[in-house]
Amino acid sequence: MLELNAAKFFDTLLEVRRVKTVIDTAFDSDGKAASVTDAREMLRANFEDLAEATSFVGAELASMAASRMAAKLFDSEVNITMAEISHSIEDVESRFRDECQLVTFVVLNRNQKMLFGSANELVGNTWDLNKIFPDAARELEESAKCIALQRPTASVFHAMRMLEVGIKILADKLGIDEITEPAKRNWGNILNVVKSKIDSTYPKNTRVEGSEGAKFERLYVSLDAVKNPWRNGTMHVESFYSEAEALHILRCVTYFLHVLAAVCMPDEVGLSLETTSEIPK
Repeated sequence: MLELNAAKFFDTLLEVRRVKTVIDTAFDSDGKAASVTDAREMLRANFEDLAEATSFVGAELASMAASRMAAKLFDSEVNITMAEISHSIEDVESRFRDECQLVTFVVLNRNQKMLFGSANELVGNTWDLNKIFPDAARELEESAKCIALQRPTASVFHAMRMLEVGIKILADKLGIDEITEPAKRNWGNILNVVKSKIDSTYPKNTRVEGSEGAKFERLYVSLDAVKNPWRNGTMHVESFYSEAEALHILRCVTYFLHVLAAVCMPDEVGLSLETTSEIPK
């Protein structure tokens, strides 16, 4: 899939069309038969831009026609008339129109475009996800792209892989072995094991604000919040999800990782109770 600079692409097409309009309206028969002189360099640049723009979207025949005229304009020994320039533009446009029928353009709206951002951009650049959890960062980017491309179930799959990264790190911090083994990939089992370990390591009467126990309790709550929209008891993608559900799951997982990062690297990650995911709607 190609990422098109739409503004530059359309500017190129409009400029070439403007040149043709000027030739067709400002020149009489004698003028069109006259050789290109002063505007030769400008026209060459126009055709080179046109060749690049059409090639980028896969319109190779249109690009070849534009490149051919650009090459002629580059050779000062070749005589070219204004009429030939006009005809060449018509030729490129005709080829481009035909070739556009062979490709499909997918347009992203503003919010969908934001979902193609980097992992750190997706979390509002409020913390360095890419540095702290690089594997999760890659999954976040893929999950967000799937939502942008209206593939919400695929998004949940990547969110699950992203969540696994966090659960393994949480298990390691708590001294829990192999919590994400296939046989144990059950929400009830995972939450029970995590809660039991937190309760045994940090009794409730010791979990004062700011203590390690309070931080892990908050981690448990954020992990439990991921379970509800998942809609099945196992950590598998067994259902179809709507875009709203996928986005909600992704936000919950991202928030869980944010809380986890604040526990693992408190000096680098600040997090208030009011903080929410910055992933765009």
